Amino acid sequence: MKDKIINLQDGTSIYIADELDYNGRRYVYGLQYDKMTANVTAKYYILEVIVSDNKLKLKRIEDKMLKDEIYTQFTSKQFAKILED
Repeated sequence: MKDKIINLQDGTSIYIADELDYNGRRYVYGLQYDKMTANVTAKYYILEVIVSDNKLKLKRIEDKMLKDEIYTQFTSKQFAKILED
């Protein structure tokens, strides 16, 4: 799913910048994608990936503490990658 543009149910397009497995669940970090300019914006989304009826769905994370922890995990992962390069 990484490096793909996904359309949410509300019509928002997001570019999937990263994926993460955390506590047995899969999450994605996406940046809002502007179709008119073909650029990403500064608005980000952290969504849970759910498979239901053999269909992939993205769900917003309602629990603020969990969302903050997932954000921290994504940030740590990116910093580690930067330090490797």
